[in-house]
Amino acid sequence: GSALLRAAHALLKPVTRRIWSHAGAVVANSGWLGRLAETAVPGTAVDVIPNAIEERFAPAARNGRAGPWVEVLAVARLIPRKGLEELLHAMALLRAEPVRLVIQGQGSHADAFQRLAVSLGIADRVSFGGFKPRALLPDRRRWILRRLVARR
Repeated sequence: GSALLRAAHALLKPVTRRIWSHAGAVVANSGWLGRLAETAVPGTAVDVIPNAIEERFAPAARNGRAGPWVEVLAVARLIPRKGLEELLHAMALLRAEPVRLVIQGQGSHADAFQRLAVSLGIADRVSFGGFKPRALLPDRRRWILRRLVARR
């Protein structure tokens, strides 16, 4: 963790405590952030879903024939800073590949992201499932999820 993140955490700790004490779930994307979250509100259960790609989902050799579909799950608030626009553009680059994208979440830009999928010609391979409680999400060990870092 960086010194800046630790300083921001200390400054925002009272606000964080208030929000998380009323949250249905607290999820971190690394063990370090999970431990940091647990210090903010002692006794709060923090689930860690690491940013990772499981090797067993690496694309298999195609040998000139269509293989099984790879499904990518993105769970995020549907707002620009989450990188979903870049993810949709990346999906458009994979038109010839057997890849489907499932986006779970809600947010102020849901309609804009759906329109983008249509304009990119990938709406048939992208589904927007809205918000789902964690317990209703597919077994996360079956999915590929990697943090998307936008480079502009």
